[in-house]
Amino acid sequence: MGEAEIANLCNELSIESAEAANILLDFAMHKKGHAVGKHLVKLLCTLHILPISSAACERDFSQLNLHQTVDQSM
Repeated sequence: MGEAEIANLCNELSIESAEAANILLDFAMHKKGHAVGKHLVKLLCTLHILPISSAACERDFSQLNLHQTVDQSM
């Protein structure tokens, strides 16, 4: 992952430009061997809570629809 991907990710997450610049700076420093900076850590924490896909949610809605269908037929 490079700077363009990090910038795009910040844009997709609606991170304000000043914070995005700090994240990019932290990323560049990390690539040079420095420790992960606090701004980059914040982005990583945000990414860990986002679902990778909507499959689990879709399964739950499917079960809910099945349950409602059974209730309506009784």
